[in-house]
Amino acid sequence: APPRHSCPKLTPRQVSNIIRQNDVTAEPDSRCAVKYFEYNQLAANHPIEDRRAEAKCLKTPGMLFGIFDGHGGTACAQAVSERLFEYVAVSLLPQDVLEDCSRAMKSDALPFDLLEWYRNDADYTNIELAGVYRRSLERYIDETLSAMDVDEFDMAAALEMAALRLDADIGHEVLSSGGGGERMHVNLESLEAAFSGCTACVAHVDGPHLHVANVGDSRAVVGYLDDNDAWAAAAMSRDHCAENADEVARVRAEHAVEERHTVIKSERLLGELIPLRAFGDFRYKWSKATLQSMLADTRQSRLLIPQHYASPPYLTARPEVAYRRLTARDKFLVMATDGLWEQLDSEKVVRLVAEHVSGAQTLDPYVTHKEPITFGEVNGGLLARKTGLANRAVDTNVASHLIRNALGLTDRGVDHGKLSMMLSLPAEVTRNFRDDITVTVIYFDGDYLAHN
Repeated sequence: APPRHSCPKLTPRQVSNIIRQNDVTAEPDSRCAVKYFEYNQLAANHPIEDRRAEAKCLKTPGMLFGIFDGHGGTACAQAVSERLFEYVAVSLLPQDVLEDCSRAMKSDALPFDLLEWYRNDADYTNIELAGVYRRSLERYIDETLSAMDVDEFDMAAALEMAALRLDADIGHEVLSSGGGGERMHVNLESLEAAFSGCTACVAHVDGPHLHVANVGDSRAVVGYLDDNDAWAAAAMSRDHCAENADEVARVRAEHAVEERHTVIKSERLLGELIPLRAFGDFRYKWSKATLQSMLADTRQSRLLIPQHYASPPYLTARPEVAYRRLTARDKFLVMATDGLWEQLDSEKVVRLVAEHVSGAQTLDPYVTHKEPITFGEVNGGLLARKTGLANRAVDTNVASHLIRNALGLTDRGVDHGKLSMMLSLPAEVTRNFRDDITVTVIYFDGDYLAHN
């Protein structure tokens, strides 16, 4: 636990300013299953290694939401947050639209937009590598066209193909320039993304169809009302880490029995990496010969290559895809990096969001859509609003509300002293007590789902 102080260093207003400085509320520009969404980020690393993205597909129906938890630096999470949605969008296109996109990519005169991004002023895009990214995407479009089966489409397979191809391109862009002689030529501009890594959790919402593709240990959960009108949590992902017995069995099955005790050691991949699936991290994917050829210094090579590196690849970016057909009882989807889930379990997160919704509704005028209505029904509605008023949160943005609870929750509620300590730790030790936190909450339109 962080060190105790005799009095809080931060005032309540300062705490709120820190928590809320990156929160955003947005809504689609046309009616769909997504009513609105909110997100926020709080750094523990300096700079923050998490990324997030939101976009509307322009060539096919649906919206995309993603959170990306970087490790070993920001480069991989940045690259995946900029690029993965485009690869997904390409994977969803019918043949005729894909052909149009292929022509547009080859001609600067033709318009080419796969996505409408919901970006804010703080979001960054890597202009220096834009040309490299475009050439890789163009190759992916052409190769998808040549391999397309027009009679079959599978959403899970499309999401999987997009993730695996982007990851392969991140590695290919480092080594693609070829080179001769004894040393392999390395594209240094792309090297940082390949040697850092990130996990990813991506949701695609198309009417009542929700697909979540997860790589690593971020998490997505649907908050819904069960048949007894009680709040419940429906998991839309599984953590890919050593606590997942199925995932451990998968990794061990992919390598020789002699590696059984080394492939996962101290609950980490090769004793080093916590997530068992990730983008980037090519020091767990490339052959030993490739890794050695990248470094002339033998000592550096020994540091770069993990111990017991006998049968790569040890790591994959293949996502696990979950599907849920949404109904009017499905109220919201929470996606967050593991910085949130380390502090709060899924059921608690759903309850906190539900209480936040209940409290927020007390700020709206009391309106009944039922006619005629009895005095008993009016009384019941007012009592519900009274309960909601008691639960009304300090933060209007639910992602901020979740971050506040993740850092300050005690048995007696959110404690200002604990919050102040967690937010005023010196930068050099913050990561010892908490991780970067990124939260996105997508609210579903119940009326839309009921009628579609």
